[in-house]
Amino acid sequence: MTRIEDEAVNAIRNTGADHLRVTIRGESEPRRVAISSRRNRWQQLQAVLSTMEWTRIDCCDKAGGVLHTVVDEDAANAAAPAKTTPTIDAAAGLAERFAGLLVQQHQAIVRAQSEQYVATLRGYEQLVDRLTTSIGDLRGIFTEALTMQRSAFMAAASSGGDGTPGSTDNDMLKMLMMGWMQQRMGAAAAPSSPPPPPKTPPPPPKNGETKT
Repeated sequence: MTRIEDEAVNAIRNTGADHLRVTIRGESEPRRVAISSRRNRWQQLQAVLSTMEWTRIDCCDKAGGVLHTVVDEDAANAAAPAKTTPTIDAAAGLAERFAGLLVQQHQAIVRAQSEQYVATLRGYEQLVDRLTTSIGDLRGIFTEALTMQRSAFMAAASSGGDGTPGSTDNDMLKMLMMGWMQQRMGAAAAPSSPPPPPKTPPPPPKNGETKT
């Protein structure tokens, strides 16, 4: 039995309590301990308290009113949770807020980059659509021009000198080749202009004559 239990029993004896309300370490509800009316009741009470890890004893009357309270300060301090200093709590809160701000800023940057990327892709799509439309227009123009040229060649070929309408691409090609050959042959048959005669030097002056 410890000194604190001796002091507790002496305090309980002086209050004339009817029963005790004992708070045990690790238990949420206190225990009710009756005080015997036997002659050796204080020895029995000391033996009961020595088996408990009590932190507080309330001496109560028959109605439950508290007459006196005995507290084991060492046991109460050991059972109490450790308290963190305000400095550590403040630093932890500041770090948490700072981390939240960093996350929000990163999300805003990613969102802006995504919007810019989408806008760039849409611009590329519009450019490709315009180029495709332009290529289609050019293709139509060239097709129409080639059709008109072919029609003109066919019309020229159909009015040939032999009276046979030239209705095929081979006839049109023959007509073009014949025209090209005629041009080459005409250029070869044309006489070339003779070179100019060489200049003769004037005769030397005779004796006694002066050239004027």
